[in-house]
Amino acid sequence: MGVRPEDCGIGHPHIDARVLDMTRLSVERIDADRSRLCIAYENLDRERERWGKLCPASEEWVALLKRPWPEIRTILLEESDEGQRLRSSHPFSGLLTEEERHAITARHPPPGAPSDWTPPPPPAPEVLARLLADKPLPP
Repeated sequence: MGVRPEDCGIGHPHIDARVLDMTRLSVERIDADRSRLCIAYENLDRERERWGKLCPASEEWVALLKRPWPEIRTILLEESDEGQRLRSSHPFSGLLTEEERHAITARHPPPGAPSDWTPPPPPAPEVLARLLADKPLPP
C-alpha cells in the first residue's frame, strides 16, 4: 500500500542545500560585523514574547549562543546531519534580503522541477503580515 520507501529518497537535499547556502551568506554578514549576532537574540525574544516561551529548538540555540562566535560559526557551517539539524532552527533569520533568499532558492530547484523552474514570488507584504500575525486573509 502507498509509496515504497526506496522510491521516496532521503530527506530533502534541495532544501538542505538551500538552507546551507543561506546560512553561509548569513555567516559572512556576521563575520563582517559581529554586532549582527544581536539578530538571533532579537528573534528569540520575539518568539518568547509571542508564545510565552521558547520551543525546544530555540532553547537549544539559547545555550549555543553562549559560545564564542568561532564555535557558533563552525556549528552553522558543519556539513553533517547535526549541522543540518541545527541550521533548520537557527535564529539568524532577517540577515538576508528577500532578493537574496529568492536568488538562492532559484539555485536549488525541487526534484523533478522543469529546467526553467523559478521559485514562486514571495507573498505580498500585507499577506505576509497577516500570516505572521496568524490572522486569516479576508474572503
